Parts: sequence; structure tokens; C-alpha cells
Amino acid sequence: MRLCSVIITIKTATDIMTSLINAFVMMRIVTDGIQVFLIPSGPCIYFGPVACYAGHMFMTCFLEHNLIWMICSYVFRYYILYVRDPKARTLLLTAFCLSIPSFFHMTIWISFFDLKTNTIAPEALGLDESYPIVLTGPLIYYSTLTVHVQLAITACLVLLTYIWLRDVLLNYSLRMGGVTNDTKKLNRVLVKVRKKTYDKTSK
Repeated sequence: MRLCSVIITIKTATDIMTSLINAFVMMRIVTDGIQVFLIPSGPCIYFGPVACYAGHMFMTCFLEHNLIWMICSYVFRYYILYVRDPKARTLLLTAFCLSIPSFFHMTIWISFFDLKTNTIAPEALGLDESYPIVLTGPLIYYSTLTVHVQLAITACLVLLTYIWLRDVLLNYSLRMGGVTNDTKKLNRVLVKVRKKTYDKTSK
């Protein structure tokens, strides 16, 4: 249970970070079929376009890490059945190592952001002053496309892992169920033997 609480804590922390960053950017993703426009309306607009774009990318980073950790939680269930219980330190180290590639990937995208080529005036889209920042351009298009493809692939991996683990646990439970039935039969025989012994003794 202690290890399960560690897994749940990591998953919950990832969900909380995703929610906080989502509240920070409050991003709308709009496309005309050719370009992608990111229209933030959260508190990030007071910090500038770079903060809004960085918040958007890190939010998708936490979403991806959330999916990856779901896969790890499924593997954990398999691991404790057939190998042994890992240490809590191992789980924390695993979560940290898994987050590094995503954060590194998002940091690279953010480093390419340029105010001149990745922002346009809101009036160009017919927006009023309540939307002071509009992000667009090739960087926005390809980064948004890339991270959403990654999320789709990771979600498929989560589904495949779930189906695989479901079959593993089902087979395991059936084997355990067979042992339990044998044990029940043995207990019934012992009860009958004990009852006959008691009857002979009482006579």
C-alpha cells in the first residue's frame, strides 16, 4: 500500500501541475486549415507571449508525462506480481528520469520562439482588446502538431498496455481462482473427515 500511495501521489502531482498551468495560460487552439493560432486568455498575458507559449508547451509536457506514468503504473502491477516490490526511492527516481526527455523537448521548442515571427496583431483575426496576444507561425504550427501527435501515440500505448495487463491479470486471477477452488474442496473433505471422527468418538 505504501508503494501504491507513492504512485498515486506522483499521478496526483502531475494532474495538479497540469491544472495549474492550464489555468495560467487558458489557451484556445484555433486553425484555418493552413495555420494554427494559439490565443491565451489566462494570467500569462500579463507576462508576455514567451510566458504563454512556454506555459502551453509545459502543459502538454505534463499531459504526456501523465500518460507515461499511467503506463508505468500498469507495469508496476505486473512487476509486483511476477518479480518483487520495488522501493519507493526507485519509483521516484523512475518518475524523475521519465520527465527529463519531455521537459528537454519542450525547452528546445521554447528556445526557438521569436516575438517577431510567432506573434500577430489580434485585429488580424478580428479579435478585440480582451485577447492581446495571438501566437502563430511555422514554429507554433509544427510544435503544436508534434506534441499532439506525441500525445496520440502515448495514449495508444496506454491503451495497448492496459489491454496487455488486463489479459495478464485475468490469467493470474484464473490461476489463483483454481488454487482457491482446490483449497475449498480440500477444506470440505477435512470437515467431513473431522465430522466422521467426531461421530465415532461420541459413540
